[in-house]
Amino acid sequence: MLSYLHGYHAGNFADVHKHCTLMLLLKKLHAKNTPITYIDTHAGAGLYALDDEKAEKTRESQQGVDALLASKTGITHSAIKEYLHLLASVRLSKQHTLGEQAYPGSPAIAQALLREQDFGILMELHNNEVGKLKQHFKRDTRLSIHHRDGFEGLAALTPPSTARGLALIDPSYELTSDYHQLITSLQTATARWRTGVFAVWYPILAGEKNHADFIKRKLAQLDVASVLNSELHIYTKEENDGMIGSGMAIINAPWQLDAELESLLPELETLLAQSSKVKYKVEWLKEKA
Repeated sequence: MLSYLHGYHAGNFADVHKHCTLMLLLKKLHAKNTPITYIDTHAGAGLYALDDEKAEKTRESQQGVDALLASKTGITHSAIKEYLHLLASVRLSKQHTLGEQAYPGSPAIAQALLREQDFGILMELHNNEVGKLKQHFKRDTRLSIHHRDGFEGLAALTPPSTARGLALIDPSYELTSDYHQLITSLQTATARWRTGVFAVWYPILAGEKNHADFIKRKLAQLDVASVLNSELHIYTKEENDGMIGSGMAIINAPWQLDAELESLLPELETLLAQSSKVKYKVEWLKEKA
């Protein structure tokens, strides 16, 4: 939906969950020297400022990346340390003018981790956001930027030129139809790109607007080798009436990713949860035969 702007939500707990998982996935795919393609279906602006008007209005980063930065002790997991190291590098970069409150969206994280032989495809439909996306990444010849609908683009642009790769699908879900479009797009893309890894982010909401169970059920029914799912909760549904958790479902998950998430999620929960009653989850929605 074109009214959605991720700048209001940049750096929140869901971004931390999503971006730490993204970094784990790219690290796994880089275990082999052959090139990969990274696809980002809803790229947004790609880079944000946590001190601008949008972020200041919601202050969602206070329960996300800012909480990690404020934690003087307790950060032991290498994935969280690498995430914060990448954040520090982006904030020191001379490639943008956002200063020390810059926050890298998934395109900026991927850009930092992609190798010389890799490729990136970034899609965004919102006119203003795609303009910022082009401005931020126009000098990187590894990346191609498309002003188009991400659901349509995922189906149209798969398979890419490389056999291996990763597609991140994280729409706004402001429209209920997004949930159905997600599944339809994945049915086509996973059939065309059997060797691709697909990472699907979804919100966990309190009340009737929660469609997490629908997504998990439909993903498990896809004709794919496996679906690994992780969920990070910061509230129970009784304690908050908004977004209470974040889900990341990985289609064709790389080897031993489940073990890495099993060690990552407890630490993220300790650092970010606003309730003592929540419990993270790592489970196979569909295991390899």
